[in-house]
Amino acid sequence: MIYVGLRSLMLRVLILIAGTAVSVASYATPLEWSITNPTVSAAPGDTVIFMGVITNRTGHILESTDLFLDFLAFDFNVLSPNQVLGTIPFTLPDFTFSANVALFNVDVNLLAASGIRELQVLLQDMNGNLTDTINVTVAVNGVTSNVPEPSTTALFTLGFIILLVAFHRRLIADKGNWHKARVGRSIWL
Repeated sequence: MIYVGLRSLMLRVLILIAGTAVSVASYATPLEWSITNPTVSAAPGDTVIFMGVITNRTGHILESTDLFLDFLAFDFNVLSPNQVLGTIPFTLPDFTFSANVALFNVDVNLLAASGIRELQVLLQDMNGNLTDTINVTVAVNGVTSNVPEPSTTALFTLGFIILLVAFHRRLIADKGNWHKARVGRSIWL
């Protein structure tokens, strides 16, 4: 009797291990994508288009209107992403991949300063299948604002002139009495 129970237990453990191994080995992301141009350059006021390929292994036929993009972690004062995917209809059967299609575009603000701007994008379908997040980069060749700073000599001279004017006003307020202005009270009062 013990022999049968041990044998049954070992059989159950082996089935559990085999089932786990098969499920881990057969795991693949049902929806995948890649962006062919993840880094672009743009000037302020430009619109850049990002292209990519979508792979469908969801078990369902997907239409382009069944796919949605989520835009994350970007400076909304500089970048304005817009989904283009779905405006041109196409069908994506199961276990196939699309042609290189326009996925989204990004409008760069007209007043954007120079710099590297990053944007994270996530693709999902209407069944809740998600892809990995892809980082895209927009190198903005914007307007650099060079504000000249005054020299040290100019700042020192300006400060000295302000002190002289303040001292002169104090003398006028004291009616020219130099001794009273110098000893009687401070020139800053």
